[in-house]
Amino acid sequence: MKWLGKMMMLIFMLAVGVGCSADEEAKESKKEQVTEVKEDAPRTLEEVVKRASAEMAKLEGARYSVVGEQMFDVKVDEQQKKIKTMTDMKMNYTQNPLALSMKGEVSADEKKIPVEAYMVGGDVYQKQPEGKWMKMKGVGTESQAKAQTASDSLQHVQTILEEIQKEESEAITMEETDQHFIIDISLAGSEDQYMLDYFERQVVEMLGPQLRQAQLPVKDEEVKLEKVNERIYINKENLQQEKLDKTMEIEIKNKQIQLSGRQKMTITYEGEFVEEITVPQKVREATENK
Repeated sequence: MKWLGKMMMLIFMLAVGVGCSADEEAKESKKEQVTEVKEDAPRTLEEVVKRASAEMAKLEGARYSVVGEQMFDVKVDEQQKKIKTMTDMKMNYTQNPLALSMKGEVSADEKKIPVEAYMVGGDVYQKQPEGKWMKMKGVGTESQAKAQTASDSLQHVQTILEEIQKEESEAITMEETDQHFIIDISLAGSEDQYMLDYFERQVVEMLGPQLRQAQLPVKDEEVKLEKVNERIYINKENLQQEKLDKTMEIEIKNKQIQLSGRQKMTITYEGEFVEEITVPQKVREATENK
């Protein structure tokens, strides 16, 4: 099968790079900041999003764990295959300068594939399933980094909240527990299409350059999101986002490839990260003149 190897690369990209999108606030709040939150605690969805986003702006760097499960139905050259992958990664992220590193593994067909990637200076370095390194010049954008590190879901909420209110939609709701504000985003069907399109653009912006670099036969417009569900946990005391649960259904179809999949991921904030992120010299050397 000519495209099977490349399809496995596509699934690897989906498992590693899609599905992480939310806000993380990494700094510990100062005592007076905690006091302020307690005295003037937000109560509405709009207030929580605004205040939590303000806390996010203080972020210098953060550490995350990412665990996930993906199920794919693939048809290539009239042959079909079901593929299940498991993702387990650690990620570091800095905001100024904008940089990201990730390391872990993707398990597929009882094989464990090492995952390692860096985004520094606008360039992305990614280790491929066969062990070779690929460099993608100038494709590392702010939105890509935030999507990878769960750093823009609250921005998503802010962007679409006005439109949702106009439509009297229940696509975004909030509940409270003793410790958390929990924001739920649930998008599916034609009534939520304009919001699904918004999330779809985020996925395409991140995945598109990798598809082109790998010469996979997939165009941006052939990537479709069918469903998105996010649950964002925000600590009530300091308004830091502690966890994101996300489920996404994606479909890619053209004359050569038919792929549909469901991805579930949990991204958990593990603490502040203040070190500099750099690309190891051996990785730079492996991608020179490529």
